[in-house]
Amino acid sequence: MHRAGDRTEDRDAPAHVAETITPFRARGVVLYLVILALLTLGYIGLGRVCLLVSAHFEGIGSPVWLPTGFALASLLLWGVRYWPMILVGNVIVIAVLPGDAEAGRATTGLIVGAGNSLEAVAAAAWLRHGLKFDVGLRRVRDAVMLIVVGGAICPLISLAFWLLSLKITGGLESIVLDRASFVWWSGNLTGCVLIAPLMLAWVKPGVLSIKVLAVVEVIGFGAVMLLIDHCCFRAVAETEQVDFPFAFLMFPPMVWAAMRFGVRGTATAVAGFAFITIRGTLHGAGPFADDLGSSSEVLANVSIFLVSLASTGLLIGAAVRERQLVAEAHIKTEAKYHQLVEQASDGIFVTDLGGRYLEANRRGLDMLGYTVDELRAKQVSDLIVLDEIDTRPLRTADLHTGMHILSERRLRRKDGSTLPVEISAKKLGDGRFLGIVRDISQRRRDETQRSMMMRELDHRVKNNLAIVLSIADQTARSVDSIAEFSERFIGRIMARARVHGLLARSRWSGADLETIVT
Repeated sequence: MHRAGDRTEDRDAPAHVAETITPFRARGVVLYLVILALLTLGYIGLGRVCLLVSAHFEGIGSPVWLPTGFALASLLLWGVRYWPMILVGNVIVIAVLPGDAEAGRATTGLIVGAGNSLEAVAAAAWLRHGLKFDVGLRRVRDAVMLIVVGGAICPLISLAFWLLSLKITGGLESIVLDRASFVWWSGNLTGCVLIAPLMLAWVKPGVLSIKVLAVVEVIGFGAVMLLIDHCCFRAVAETEQVDFPFAFLMFPPMVWAAMRFGVRGTATAVAGFAFITIRGTLHGAGPFADDLGSSSEVLANVSIFLVSLASTGLLIGAAVRERQLVAEAHIKTEAKYHQLVEQASDGIFVTDLGGRYLEANRRGLDMLGYTVDELRAKQVSDLIVLDEIDTRPLRTADLHTGMHILSERRLRRKDGSTLPVEISAKKLGDGRFLGIVRDISQRRRDETQRSMMMRELDHRVKNNLAIVLSIADQTARSVDSIAEFSERFIGRIMARARVHGLLARSRWSGADLETIVT
């Protein structure tokens, strides 16, 4: 995007630059139109399928309006700029409706199309920008928001536009308004929870891992689905017995799919069970058959059942996926933690409440000379040296209160030698104790050397001062004036300094006596 002030520069740009930019823009427009046309065809196809289903129910409506989920998923995946496919698709679908009222179809198509477009755009914008929706459905909140916002709330917009179209075309009095309104709303809800997760799961980028056991499990799941189809619809159609609620047999395998096959498997299973349910109902079999009540009751039962089934699967699948992501993040965190621990320059130890060693990093094991198994057989009290040199008791009681303890101790290594260490210990949140042990052997040697050097320095300074006093006394006895005293005294001090420099150059290892006398 360019600022207004940049337009002059664009007009003055070289011709070859304009020739380079224009083909890219043209290709972008062509690609947009191609994708828009494909999405429109998909929308029209799903709409025609749903209209064929609604024709079976005396024209009251369809228990599933699949274009709702298709439109929402398309805008979530590719952007709201493809909303015209909803308007065009509705106009075309409604234009080929059977029946009279040819003149009102265009108006109805435009109004309903505008309502459905506004519904999908509002839902997509609300989910992506307002609720930070994840198209991968990797969290429970994403599944809940898709059902509530995309399936329950935003379809009220299209319902209002549909009622407006009925008011304008004079069709309000020709139908039972409350039942038709519920069918319209529930059909949008059902279509959203069936198609949108299916598209979001399969169209989004992702790695599909295929394993032999997973393939066998999928085949087994398909066999179970066929068995349920036979028990719920085919066998019932033959015996005309619907006393037992066979439809509830779909819930256990739905939970199975959610637990084992992830979001993709769950969405696919939902679509499969929806196909079985709608097909069986259209053939007059199963618990939702026409002979159980009026068409509106059939529509309500089918919609409620499919929404319940799909919601159950999506929520469980999202919960399982969310827990998997948390577990994966925990594993990555643990791996980073262990890497940092292993690379630490200090020994890191973890003990239980009884003081028994549980874990240790490589530096800690090298420091003490033990292996992991050998160290786990030890306790803290076995390694800390308590003798006549250090008789301080262990402050384990302070650790239980949550205090952070910093102390210097000596640890007994595997070979029997002792190691001076600085221990920083604290109680962890899970009840264990963490100890960071630092080898202070070099520090102790440095402290000993510094102490020795300070004593030596004190001794040498006192000796030099005594020598200076002696030189001053001897010089004062052998001179007659202050000028002679100053000359001889300074000469003797300088000689003393030259001897000191001679010894320093030899690192105080000694000097030739003749050189010193000279």
